[in-house]
Amino acid sequence: MALGTSGEKAIDLSKVKQNPQESTTLHRDVYFPLPRKDHGLGVWRVSRVDWNPGFAFQRDSFEPLFFGLVLRGKVLSGTDWVAPGGVLVAGNGSSRDHQSDPQSGADLLICVCSGNGVPPLCRELKLPLPGVLYPRYPQRLESLWDHLLTLGGDPPVSAPRLASLLAETLLREITAYPPGRITRAEAFFRKAQKAIWDTLDQRPTIDSLAADLGVSRTYLSRIFRERTGETPFRFQQRHQMARARDLLDEGYSVTDVAAKLHWPDLPTFSKAYRRITGRSPR
Repeated sequence: MALGTSGEKAIDLSKVKQNPQESTTLHRDVYFPLPRKDHGLGVWRVSRVDWNPGFAFQRDSFEPLFFGLVLRGKVLSGTDWVAPGGVLVAGNGSSRDHQSDPQSGADLLICVCSGNGVPPLCRELKLPLPGVLYPRYPQRLESLWDHLLTLGGDPPVSAPRLASLLAETLLREITAYPPGRITRAEAFFRKAQKAIWDTLDQRPTIDSLAADLGVSRTYLSRIFRERTGETPFRFQQRHQMARARDLLDEGYSVTDVAAKLHWPDLPTFSKAYRRITGRSPR
């Protein structure tokens, strides 16, 4: 079931010059200050980050618990290349040694936890540290991360506790599905999911996506409903609006974003953005 591809020659990370300021693009960074140092488990940071081609991160002992869902591109973890759907896990005293694909880079959702509750939870869940996990339904993880990100900005008093509960749920979700043989339906779903992610800027119709994948629209819809609870169209729009939100955060105008994502006109785009995100594009 592993999405990472073993056998590719590992790059000597010690020879890669690190310059995080030039090698990463931060889409969003949310911090949740812990109310007390002895807090059981708390979310310290939630981020969505582009690791530009060849970016490397090395640390001999990483104390907080770090886990990141690979959305696009590939990440070298140890000797394995981890593709979209894989979760990188490090921390709790383990080393952390990762590099993005030298050609494409990588896009990740990252969560960092800390507190006295981290070691017991790692033992309870038997988390491999450092290691890579391949959950059966990575889109569920992405939805949980979306919830964490919505708590950012100026969170209420309850936000750190709520974030902690979501982090615990996320950790349990990651470890709920041990690696095993992937079914044909699951392999197709991941292929279809990646096809949508890779064409967010083109906004193809669901009919054309189904045709490109060699299946009927009915089959494509059934696969998505079984695994996400939503239609391919809804999945596409939700992720495209997440992309639109990132572009707006980067300083693009609403008009430029609508045009970049191939929407027919600004009012239609704004209406869809409000429906999906619950707020107007600024």
